[in-house]
Amino acid sequence: MNILRYAFVSLLIAAFNLTSYGVSRAVTIDIPERKLIDAMNADIEYIRSNMPGPQIRDGALACEALLKMGINEPVKEWLDSQTEGKVLAEGGGKGEYVFVLRNYIDYSGDRAYLKTAYPKAVKILGSLRGLRRGYLYDFFALRSLKDGAYLAKLMGDKASAGWMQKEAEALRKSIYDSIKGDLDPDTAAIAVVEAEELEYMPKEIIRNSFDVYFADFAAGMISAGGRSPGPYEVYSAGAYFRMDQRERGLTVLRYFAENPAGREGRGYTVQTAPGYIDAVRTAFVYEDAGKLILGQGLAPEWFDQGIEVKDMPTLYGKICYVIKKEGNVIRYFIYGAAKPPKGVKFVLPKELSNCKIEEMKAKQ
Repeated sequence: MNILRYAFVSLLIAAFNLTSYGVSRAVTIDIPERKLIDAMNADIEYIRSNMPGPQIRDGALACEALLKMGINEPVKEWLDSQTEGKVLAEGGGKGEYVFVLRNYIDYSGDRAYLKTAYPKAVKILGSLRGLRRGYLYDFFALRSLKDGAYLAKLMGDKASAGWMQKEAEALRKSIYDSIKGDLDPDTAAIAVVEAEELEYMPKEIIRNSFDVYFADFAAGMISAGGRSPGPYEVYSAGAYFRMDQRERGLTVLRYFAENPAGREGRGYTVQTAPGYIDAVRTAFVYEDAGKLILGQGLAPEWFDQGIEVKDMPTLYGKICYVIKKEGNVIRYFIYGAAKPPKGVKFVLPKELSNCKIEEMKAKQ
C-alpha cells in the first residue's frame, strides 16, 4: 500500500510539477539515474504535506531539508510557530530551534529576522548548559551550541559567543571520553552529517560504527527483513560521501530510493525523508569548513550522458555546474552566485582519474 502511495505522489509531482513554493524552479538536478531524483522530489512533497508543528526534532530536520532545496517560506513559518514557552524539550532537542534559525539566516539571507529571534535563541541555549542525556541528544545539542556561537558573532555578542563555544567544547569532550566501541547507525550518521563532527571523531569510532554497519547492510540484514531501518539511518549515505566512500554511499542511497516501503510510517511522518534529501544533495554539493565540495557522490557511469546541477542553495549562495565526458576528456563549467571563503573543490570518481580535465568557457 505504501509503495503505491509513494508511486502516486511521484506521478503527481510529474503531472503538477510542484508549483507550490516554487519547488519546480528552485533546484534542478539532471542525471541519467532519474529514480534517485524522483524519490527526492517525492520526499520533498511528503515533508510539505506533513510538516510538523511544535515537534522540534522532526520539524528541524525537515526545515533544513527544505532550505537546502531552496524552499524558505515554510521554514520561517515554522520558526514563527515556535513561540516562547512552546519549544518542546524532547531531551536535548530544544536547541534545534537554534539549528534551524542559523540555517534559515544563512540560506535565506534574511539577517533582519535574526535580530528578532536572537534573544530567544540565547535563552534556549542557556537551558542546555550542563546537559548530558544520551549520544543522539548530545550531538544535536552540540550542533546547536556551535550554531549559537556563530549567530552570537553575527550579532556582535562576544560574551555569549564565548560561553557557547566553551560549552560546546566541554560537551564534545564529555561525549568522546565516554564512547567505547561503536555508535548505533542513527547516532553515528547524525554525528557526521548534522553535528558536523567528523574531524573530531576518533578513527576507531568511525571504523567500528560505519564499517560494521555497512557489513550488516551488505549482508542483507536490512533488505532481507532482519530489522527495520532506524529513523535517521538513511543519513548514513551522506556520511559515507563525506568520508570519501562513494560506492558505499551510493549503495545505501539506491537502496532507500528503490525500497520506499523500508521507510514507511517513519519516513512519511518526516523523519527519514530529510535524510534522503540531504544524502542526494551531498552527492552533488556540500559545505565543509568554508569550502564547497562538488561531485563527491557522482557515479562514473553518469558522465557519458552528462550531469547538471542548477540553482542549488548553499550557505554561500547558489551554485550551478554542468559536467560531461567526451571520449577521454571531462569538460565542466561552474557558475552561480556562491562565494565560499575557501573556494570550491570538485571530486571526480577514481575510475575517471586518467581522463583529461577541461574547463568550458561557457555553458554548452
